[in-house]
Amino acid sequence: MRFHGTNKLLATLKKSTKLSGKDAFSIEPVETDTKDLDELFDWHASMIEVDEDYIVTFVNDLTQLPVIIGPLSLEDVSDSFELFKKQLQTMMQKQHFGDSEIQTYLESVDNPTVTKSISRAKLGPLSAVTSDTNARIKELGSNTIDTSLLSEELSEVPRIKDGEVSMPIENWFDAWVERSDDQTFSDFSEKFDEQWIPALNDPSQEHWSKLYDQIDQVSAMKPWENFSDNEWIAVQHPETKEWTYCTIMGNDGSFKGIGLFTGRDGLNSLYTIYDQENNLPDYLSHTKQDGIIISYLDQEEDLDQDNADRLAKMDRLQSNGSLKPEVMKHTPGFIPWAILSDEEVEWSTQVIEQMLIVLKESEGQTLPGVMGGHIMGRCLVENQWITEEHVLPEQNQIAETKEKERFKNDIAVHQIKRAPKAKNTVVLDVAYTKSVIQEHPHERPFYPMLVLGIERGNGMVLDVKPFSNASEMKQIVQKCLMDICSKGKPKEVLVRKNSIEWIIEDFCEKTNIKLKTVDRLEEVEAVMKEIHDEQI
Repeated sequence: MRFHGTNKLLATLKKSTKLSGKDAFSIEPVETDTKDLDELFDWHASMIEVDEDYIVTFVNDLTQLPVIIGPLSLEDVSDSFELFKKQLQTMMQKQHFGDSEIQTYLESVDNPTVTKSISRAKLGPLSAVTSDTNARIKELGSNTIDTSLLSEELSEVPRIKDGEVSMPIENWFDAWVERSDDQTFSDFSEKFDEQWIPALNDPSQEHWSKLYDQIDQVSAMKPWENFSDNEWIAVQHPETKEWTYCTIMGNDGSFKGIGLFTGRDGLNSLYTIYDQENNLPDYLSHTKQDGIIISYLDQEEDLDQDNADRLAKMDRLQSNGSLKPEVMKHTPGFIPWAILSDEEVEWSTQVIEQMLIVLKESEGQTLPGVMGGHIMGRCLVENQWITEEHVLPEQNQIAETKEKERFKNDIAVHQIKRAPKAKNTVVLDVAYTKSVIQEHPHERPFYPMLVLGIERGNGMVLDVKPFSNASEMKQIVQKCLMDICSKGKPKEVLVRKNSIEWIIEDFCEKTNIKLKTVDRLEEVEAVMKEIHDEQI
């Protein structure tokens, strides 16, 4: 094992070994030719000193996995590598590594090679972990911090690796799986599949097979050649009575597929997609689709990896001739996801089956169009599926009406009323970033959100607050506006129509701030474009 320490850590190690009477560590020359070295065995290390306590942070060079030990006395710092070994052993046991993998890897810690830091690039991840650890120490105190739990927590914090956002714990497992393929570490890949991946509500092979049978029938029928994307079909769930709206895409010759949009949210999503006048800003593009999209790709088009793996496992990659089916679930705020629950697979199978019946019954005829307010539907009546026209609810009938949020902080209202008047106009909105966060391996990655307050005219960002849970939006929006008002009460606040006015309407009324809604907020669009360009 090779450890590359910062100057501060190496100097403290020297003092510690002298104080404890142990043999001093030999600081080896920095390796210049590293092409034959396996970075899985390289760790960069730093140290935090707080009131005569020492906490040492380690970050793996290949995967960015953090291991944190301490608090230690100065005399105990010389035991850092042995304590690192114990901490990592505990982590690997919790991660379901086998004893043979742990022993093979950690036995190299017994005779470590210690050098100075070898790369500025490696210091970036180390600095991030050290900074996060330091923040937690300030929050909890060095005497109460649990570095074992903190190591696990920070292993699930996304970091930048090779220009992309990735999670250290996933990188760590991927590295071990790769090495199991070339026999570096026994059969870890098989254990990884069996022990680490948590049980999801996975569909059975039989249920997936039935869904793909229906998907293949759609491919064989090629409904996009005869039906347009304005001819929807609705299928009612026999138990919940909720409708799923099916669309056929590809009549214009570009994209071939079908969409399944369920319930009020799904229908509202469809209206948003097809309403040409409802031109959402780019920073809300992740909120448009709410449904399951089944695409039919040509052979030269790349298939999502999860879909490809699933089809290969079922020996179905070539079952559609020249077209490959790709099943993706779209949910506002989340990345498209190939993983469906068993209930979603079973219901999708039934929906497509009923949709195909309508298409066959309507062969050679056009279906009622969306613009007429009626579409063809299938529903179960007295245990018999029937086809009949379904009245399509208008968008204003299904739009969710938000009740005005009451602002109950009378002290804040009093302070804002007495605050100096800035006499400016503030634009305020919630935006999705284009970076991706995954809080835990195998959980669905999502797009984090920002509340932005910007001064109209000069584009100055007055306040920005990140958050990841939509349930926090009300509190975060109000807090953002309160913080802006504390520095100077604006004369006016602008928000997009049908966005967040319900959150701040009562606040503005009580603080005598004019609230106005507009179609677009150019200042927010400009700032989010700048943020996106920086992320790229």
